[in-house]
Amino acid sequence: ALDKPIIGAELDLTVIAGRTLVAKDRSLFGKKSSDPFVVLQCGSRKLGTTTVIKKSLSPTWNQQFKLNIDGKAATQLDKSELVLAIFDEDKFSASDPMGEVRVELSLERDTQYPEKWYPVVTGQSGAKKAKGELQLSVAVVLRHAIWLNPGNCMAIPGGTILLGMGWDMLKGGKTRVCLKHIVAPERRNC
Repeated sequence: ALDKPIIGAELDLTVIAGRTLVAKDRSLFGKKSSDPFVVLQCGSRKLGTTTVIKKSLSPTWNQQFKLNIDGKAATQLDKSELVLAIFDEDKFSASDPMGEVRVELSLERDTQYPEKWYPVVTGQSGAKKAKGELQLSVAVVLRHAIWLNPGNCMAIPGGTILLGMGWDMLKGGKTRVCLKHIVAPERRNC
């Protein structure tokens, strides 16, 4: 699979929980808490935002996000950084930065990163003080180009395939498209 050109990638991320995050709010009785939420970004693309968990320094989100990187963007990436910026929601002013987590992603092969706790750091989030951890599950699945020579066929395991038409010129390549027929599942000639 490594010799086939990469034509896309899919980033699957689950923000599971946070623990011992920094407190940004103080109640009338002196109890400290925060209303945390996480903004996810990969490269220059915003992936999404978690819901706000009220009055918690150890929130549970269990929210899944998916980012599809297509075409030229995928071929130009060899690695990228996933940034998870944590904020405390404030109703009457700008949300306060609580820190961030940065995860280096390899876009050279399919990778399932272990589900683990990542430390929260001040980083570039603008947070003056950061502490705690975020629990994440991260996977990168690459999409590779496949091709057949005229007259050849390929058995595809499983019951479903997605067939799309579209292309970018690869380095040194020539484009030629010739589709004579597609074999239906009940006609197995391979």
